[in-house]
Amino acid sequence: MGGVRNQAIAGSLVVLGALVAVFGVVDGVTAFKVHRWASAPGVVKTSTIGRHSEQVRRNNTTRERSFCWPEVTYEYAVGGEALTGTEVSPFSPREPRLLDRVFSNSYRRAETLANRYRAEQAVTVRYDPASPGNAYLEAELSFEAMLGLLLALVLPAVGAAMLIKARR
Repeated sequence: MGGVRNQAIAGSLVVLGALVAVFGVVDGVTAFKVHRWASAPGVVKTSTIGRHSEQVRRNNTTRERSFCWPEVTYEYAVGGEALTGTEVSPFSPREPRLLDRVFSNSYRRAETLANRYRAEQAVTVRYDPASPGNAYLEAELSFEAMLGLLLALVLPAVGAAMLIKARR
């Protein structure tokens, strides 16, 4: 019985690792694409933290869960056209993702990003040359994305090793 259970666990690790790998590859491709976009000088106008709260009911108790994101507004110009941007990074969403719902550390992450950009601070804005209104201040992968990529390598390797051991 333990062999079947171990095979099920191993298979689950392989599948979970593959799913994490897909998200990691998508994030990596996005970071690479944004990093290659054109850049323009800009100026931060405002920097605060946005917050969305929801009531979560579990085991006959209700508690509030909050999701936070950096709200940074900046101005830049492309080809003489003045533009306003609000996105810090493609990896700082304004809606909670699955892991944000599981791990509630979004305030610290949002605070770190919002504090990085102060009003009247000069910044470099990366914008899509095909659509200059689509812009970000950062293109680097976050720690969470890097951790996800690491898990994408480790989980399938552990699962595969368990499957190989179970077949012997």
